[in-house]
Amino acid sequence: MDRIVACPTCGTPVHLCGVSARCVCGTVVGALAAPTTSQARSTPARGVAAANRKVCAGCGADVTFSQRVRDASGQFRCAGCADVKPLPPPLRETETIETLEALQNLSHKTIIARKAYPRPSSSTLIACASVAVLVLLGSAIFYITRPTWDDLNADFIHQCKKEADSLAAHAHPKEAYFKYKELVDFVHDRPLTNPLLQDDMAAVKHSMRRSYALAVPQIQQEEAAARARAEAQRIEAARLDGVTREEEVARARARELAGQRAAIEREVARQQAELQKKIQAFTRSPEYRRWCAEADRIVAAFDSRLAAEDSAYRGMSEGAHTARDLLAILVKIEGRLRGVDVVDAVDSLTQSSDRVLALEDSAKRATYENDQAFFRLLGIWCRATSAKHPELATAFSEEQKSTTSRLVADDSAPRAISEYTGASMRMLKLIVSAHGHSDQASKIVTPVESEELFEDSAWRAAAQHRQANMQLLLALFPAEKAREAASIQLSAIRSVIGDSSAMQDDIGYQRGVIASLHGLIVQR
Repeated sequence: MDRIVACPTCGTPVHLCGVSARCVCGTVVGALAAPTTSQARSTPARGVAAANRKVCAGCGADVTFSQRVRDASGQFRCAGCADVKPLPPPLRETETIETLEALQNLSHKTIIARKAYPRPSSSTLIACASVAVLVLLGSAIFYITRPTWDDLNADFIHQCKKEADSLAAHAHPKEAYFKYKELVDFVHDRPLTNPLLQDDMAAVKHSMRRSYALAVPQIQQEEAAARARAEAQRIEAARLDGVTREEEVARARARELAGQRAAIEREVARQQAELQKKIQAFTRSPEYRRWCAEADRIVAAFDSRLAAEDSAYRGMSEGAHTARDLLAILVKIEGRLRGVDVVDAVDSLTQSSDRVLALEDSAKRATYENDQAFFRLLGIWCRATSAKHPELATAFSEEQKSTTSRLVADDSAPRAISEYTGASMRMLKLIVSAHGHSDQASKIVTPVESEELFEDSAWRAAAQHRQANMQLLLALFPAEKAREAASIQLSAIRSVIGDSSAMQDDIGYQRGVIASLHGLIVQR
């Protein structure tokens, strides 16, 4: 029977449900209770002197032969006092009665709860365990006896094999092959556990290979026929459309090139219009009039000297010198029109060339020196146009290096004249192309370069180069000056007709170069 008793050690009420219970202080209360503190005090350890006995500092019990601990202050404590906190002060009588009543009510509620939720009996536990075993056993039986993939698809496999075998037996190898292949793709890589199905699939693969070997000619013939039909349809469609793919690509490319050519022409026309405006403003300046007067004086002096000259070599030298001076004036004008000051560079080059010529007594070497100065003046012209055509300056540097390297070990004046006139021809071609006349420049230079490969005379090569230089300079004439350009070219050709001397041809074409340069200067 449940009851509440007071702890003999600390006086705390203890709910005693059975034979005994343990208080919060560690004291066992009930039939199995240990002796009380007073009993422990009154029952000293036998056979031990009073001075050697160990007494608990908390409850006063004799712990000589009992479990004990020593606290921080060095005093002994029993097992119960060592595990609990210091005891509260003893309750008053009224508080003790109230506490006993509260514990009594709590014990009644615990009893009611135990009656409302009784502990399951052993028969109930056995029934639950039996149900769990049956569920597990049923799941295992279902997993073991469930149908496999082989069982579910065995009929379909047998039916497909039967149909494929029938097609193969009736001389339809292609249809049989595709039926066998359908069955093999259906099974794929699934591991078959049924021995009969394994044998059937092995037979199916063997029959599929045999059917394919018989059906290959028919399959290839049908594929070839299909390709031929597709090609015929493509050709027919192209014929009906009236244009093939190659023609479409060619037309698109032609349209693209036409657009690019039109854009280039528009840009050239715009640049020419801007240049014409600058030319009109420049031609009214005193500087331009002074340069024109100087050009007229140079040409008049050349004509007078050449009329009294009976030496072809000196005539060539005079012509090269006059062409150099006129090109120097033209390069100055081009620099002014493009906003680049090249006057000092041109004057420095011509003065350097004059100093060399003052010490030269050979007309052939003088011609070579003037042709070299002519080529270097073209380099200054390229630098003057580098803002819009930077490739010209680069091309001149490469051409100068190439020409110099070819003449390093050569002391022949005629070959040097041929080299520098050829270099001037190639640079004039680039300058004319930059002005928008690339096709005309190519038509002029290409035949000369082809003939040059088989030419063994330096004088004839130089004459051909001068003729090309004249034509390239005439290509720079504006369209409204085409008649003047044609007149200059016709006059040069007439001067060399009937003359078999390469040096006389050189002088005739040199006159054409001088007339072209003079026209470019004064006809602006």
